[in-house]
Amino acid sequence: MHYQSISVDGIDTCYVEQGEGPTIVFMHGGSPGMDAWACWLRQFAGLAGEFRVIAFDQIGYGRTGGPLLPRVERTDHAVGFLKKLGIRDACLVGHSEGAFLITRAAILAPETTGRLVLVAPGSSAPILGGDADEEWLAEAAHCYDYHAHCDNEDDFVEVNHRMFFTPAADFDAVLRENYYLALESGQIATVNSSASAYWNEAIYNRIQEEYIHPFIDKLPVPILLIWAAEDGTVPVARGIKMLEMIPHAELHVFNRARHMVMFDQSEGFNRLITGWTMPKP
Repeated sequence: MHYQSISVDGIDTCYVEQGEGPTIVFMHGGSPGMDAWACWLRQFAGLAGEFRVIAFDQIGYGRTGGPLLPRVERTDHAVGFLKKLGIRDACLVGHSEGAFLITRAAILAPETTGRLVLVAPGSSAPILGGDADEEWLAEAAHCYDYHAHCDNEDDFVEVNHRMFFTPAADFDAVLRENYYLALESGQIATVNSSASAYWNEAIYNRIQEEYIHPFIDKLPVPILLIWAAEDGTVPVARGIKMLEMIPHAELHVFNRARHMVMFDQSEGFNRLITGWTMPKP
């Protein structure tokens, strides 16, 4: 893995780029310790032979400078990155909070986007309403309890295992390195000290209702929703409800997969992305 660096609005921004062909830009999720390589290393391995594959560390993550920010503010940096690289008509793939960023990028800078792939997008999907949300909210609180699991490397890796159907050794190796990057950057200190609206689920879900839902059905690009059947934090019922919001979207559900579906079902995931992105004859 070889990182490159560019300045985006004065922020030293690190990214990985491999391969040639139609452009796919991957955006990682918002969990502490996440970055471009940790999230998408199996996609680089599986797709760089046919595509130009790009992924970057968002502001405040990995090797990119700047403070740890909520997803709305991170979107400005993401759009700046796409424009700085001259990205146009690309397939944008976002996991979890990354799905919010790519959708907002398509809304704010439509020239960058040819297709959208939203992967386990709890950051963008609608809630179910009433008591139907209690189970997944409880599961999300359990899975993302980083406040109690950032004190040492082993606990940090263990809490991330909750996102997998089968833990992945290659991800663990990167995550252990990223734990110390997150300590050095102050990201973990921010997580441990935060009891604010940034981590509040009730407020969290209102963000997509304001910034995503009024616009997503009007986006003039193909949209693919990818869900994991065993992801208790973003149940398939939310995917079906999101599909109902977007008449021109498609929904694909992978069995034997949790939130990190691109690891649990990497071969099938890469085949799906290939078929979705490759220009049709």
